[in-house]
Amino acid sequence: KFKRHAHRVTHGRAHGVYIGDYSGCNSLFCPHYNEYGNHLDRPEWQTRDAEGRPGAFCFGAPEFAKYYARTVADTAREYGFRIHCFDFLGLAPCFATNHGHPAGRDSLYHQVLGLVHIMTRLNEVDPEMMVWSNSGNWAEFL
Repeated sequence: KFKRHAHRVTHGRAHGVYIGDYSGCNSLFCPHYNEYGNHLDRPEWQTRDAEGRPGAFCFGAPEFAKYYARTVADTAREYGFRIHCFDFLGLAPCFATNHGHPAGRDSLYHQVLGLVHIMTRLNEVDPEMMVWSNSGNWAEFL
């Protein structure tokens, strides 16, 4: 499977087309593109609402942000991707006590910091890396 992807990137480059990667931010794996049923069994990285119910993965959890950054940057480097699409981003206050960020609204600053870390790692792969989003509350950050 992966050799086909590398060939597509090489072929695209030869024709002036940039090829990229895709991830579902808060779930990692988009349900309608997850043909292999991949999942990440790390409940300690999930957000918690005020009642303690689990939610999406929390970019304010440093270990999750490092994992995500390493995964997307290493993949981009390995295959020569110059684009990364972040989909399904939806940040909300996190009340988890094991993420190292303040509980509640102020956790959003730490979540944005985690996203910046990921984008910085992608930029280290290629300074012209295009980060594209079609989801969630990105517009609010701008």
